[in-house]
Amino acid sequence: MSTGPRETQSRPDPGTVTPDSEQERRGSPDAVAYAPQRPAPRKVHYRKSERTRLEFLDAAETALAAVPLNELTVERVCERAGKSRSTYYRHFDDLPAVIRELIRTRHAVFIAEIEPKAGEHLEDFLRRGIDLLHRSWQQHPQVWLTALDLHVLGDEGSRMQAEWTHMLLEKTPRIAALARNTHYKLASRPPDRLEGRIGNWLLGTYFVFATLYRSPGRETVTAQVDDQTDLGILACGFEPGRVSARERARLAFLDAADALAADVPSGELTVAEICRHARKSTTTFHRCFPGGLRELRGVLDAVPADAPAPAARR
Repeated sequence: MSTGPRETQSRPDPGTVTPDSEQERRGSPDAVAYAPQRPAPRKVHYRKSERTRLEFLDAAETALAAVPLNELTVERVCERAGKSRSTYYRHFDDLPAVIRELIRTRHAVFIAEIEPKAGEHLEDFLRRGIDLLHRSWQQHPQVWLTALDLHVLGDEGSRMQAEWTHMLLEKTPRIAALARNTHYKLASRPPDRLEGRIGNWLLGTYFVFATLYRSPGRETVTAQVDDQTDLGILACGFEPGRVSARERARLAFLDAADALAADVPSGELTVAEICRHARKSTTTFHRCFPGGLRELRGVLDAVPADAPAPAARR
């Protein structure tokens, strides 16, 4: 029996992963447990940061109701928000930055609401759009009026003014697309310079509302809402209120067939399926298209290949 010193084998700490044990654990279900853990994203901090930005935007809008843009300062915004200047500058570089984001944020809400609905006729879309615009002016008059005075912010304000004009014209291509599609299906001709006419109407509508909301009395606003809608319909090449019930039904059937064509081959479309999609009777269909499916297909075939699709397929 040996009386020499006993060799002691060092045992790794249970929490230590040796090269061999790491190799053995690769591919095993327990491998995840031994992988280095990354800290979870700071979601609470992110939400707080976004909330602080929104508080500054609301404070800027409230401050603009009390003072004109050329008298607004970072200090006033901070006072309204109940925040320090250092907190402000962690979120915005300067005063124009908060004004720019305020306009963009309020405008984005309006643009999201005004998107054409599936199967919505052009005239209905324009009336709904002007109503939404009127509501937006009622909720945020100071924001939209401030957009008229951006030039007081110097060179940066001039750049913001150009951005604002671009935002006002943002829906021009979409409205023109709806107008052209309606003209094609009613076998009428879109007016020349359609986009220019619609753009002028959009810019004019903004300045009309700005004039009304800068005047002491706003009794004429409701009447102007109707007038601006009619002007928009005229800009698109139609006469307000002149689209008959039969023409509306005809458009509904054409839009339904156009939407179904994405999934059903043209030769397999049936009157019953089109009526079901348009939510109208077969009797109404044959009143609108005495020639049946052949007449309907003839109208759709006459639409140029590059013509914009109706809202139902967007």
